[in-house]
Amino acid sequence: GLARVEMTEAAAGDLPERGRNARSVALMREAMLSKENDPIAGIFIGGMGGIRAEFSQFQKSFPERPVYVFGAPGGEARQLALAETHKTSASPLARRLAESDRYDVLVAEVVREVADRLEH
Repeated sequence: GLARVEMTEAAAGDLPERGRNARSVALMREAMLSKENDPIAGIFIGGMGGIRAEFSQFQKSFPERPVYVFGAPGGEARQLALAETHKTSASPLARRLAESDRYDVLVAEVVREVADRLEH
C-alpha cells in the first residue's frame, strides 16, 4: 500500500531503446511527478543523469515533502546524496543514506518514515 505502478503510453515515434525514447521518458516523469499523483515523498536510488532532473522536479513541485536519496548502490543518486549532506537541514538519516552501503537495511527505516507520514 505504499506505492503503485502505473504504465504510461509511449510518445509517437519513440522506440524502447536508450537515446531513442526521450519524449516517452519526459511523459513518464511528468505523470510520475504530477500533483494528481500527490507523492508523499521522493525516493531516489542509483540512476544516471535523468535522476537529477527527477530530483529537481520533485523538489520544485513538492518543496515541503521529504526526499530520501540513497548513496548506494551508486550512480547519480550518490552524488545527490552527498550534496544533500552539506545542507544544514540534512537529517541524520540523510547522512546515513549518503554514506552507508547498506541500503538494504536503510530501506526499512525509510519505509517506516513514509508510512508514519501516511498515518498522520
